[in-house]
Amino acid sequence: MLEEIIQSCCTGFGDCVTGYVSAYLFKKQIEKRYIHHEIRLSIAWLCVKCPYVKSEHLFHGPHRRRHMSNVNCLYSGIDGTQAFKDYFKSQRMLRDLNYSTQIKLIINQYVGKCFIDEGISREEIKQLTYDAYHYFWEHVLDQEKIHKITPSISLPIVDLTVVYVRVGDQYLCQKQPPSDALKECYQLLKDTLLNGPIALIGDVDNPSMNEAFHSLYDLETLKLASGSVSHSVGGSQMSLDEWAKVFADLALILSAKNVFILTNFSNFPRIVLFLKPFEQVVVFKDNQLRTITDTSTFFAKHYNF
Repeated sequence: MLEEIIQSCCTGFGDCVTGYVSAYLFKKQIEKRYIHHEIRLSIAWLCVKCPYVKSEHLFHGPHRRRHMSNVNCLYSGIDGTQAFKDYFKSQRMLRDLNYSTQIKLIINQYVGKCFIDEGISREEIKQLTYDAYHYFWEHVLDQEKIHKITPSISLPIVDLTVVYVRVGDQYLCQKQPPSDALKECYQLLKDTLLNGPIALIGDVDNPSMNEAFHSLYDLETLKLASGSVSHSVGGSQMSLDEWAKVFADLALILSAKNVFILTNFSNFPRIVLFLKPFEQVVVFKDNQLRTITDTSTFFAKHYNF
């Protein structure tokens, strides 16, 4: 009988966390409806070696092939979730629950809508999603280590507005300068009244973001330590300083009053977006900025929850 779900992922940190949330939802559903006992959920990320994940949540055991079922949901279907939709409630799943001790679930997508399509209420999945993000942040991550990171500014900051962009894919992979893409993103703010301190966060270096922003607006932004930024890469070769930068940026988002997300194809800000109520969350959706009143609807661009 099933004892453990091993969540695996071979993409970036934000995607890995989203996959963990999906594995958490899966675990809770089969515990409630099929197994009726607690199942261990462990992490086996292939390309991300995050030093802030507690060791007890990592998969350390042997891969017992005879007793392990592999479910690969990466790059499947239009929204990346078709393989999971085909698996959930299938005869194969029911057989795995009875005859496998481990299920290795390779996933980097949010699968909440898959459960809703199977008749589970949206409110139940919404609450479990919030529970999953809180559990990951508060229990899977080592909060003592995170608190020892010295952010480049002191926290909290009153009335902080965070402006987040992701343009690093072309910058990192194709070696294109990020300035034009950054200006295109920041141009979206032209009709927005920004008050108080502003922190520019993204997946390229801070000087590039500041230069692009200040070429459009005469507004003061927080001077953040430049640091090495690796939001868009896997992370297996990341240094401790790079990981510290990642969590300093997450801490800034979490401490903000208002969050503007100008590109809707990054799971990075979602790691902390579900942890507290923000006064204002504005996202780029349908080619314009939209205010989100219920953050549980804000997942990857592939579909609406």
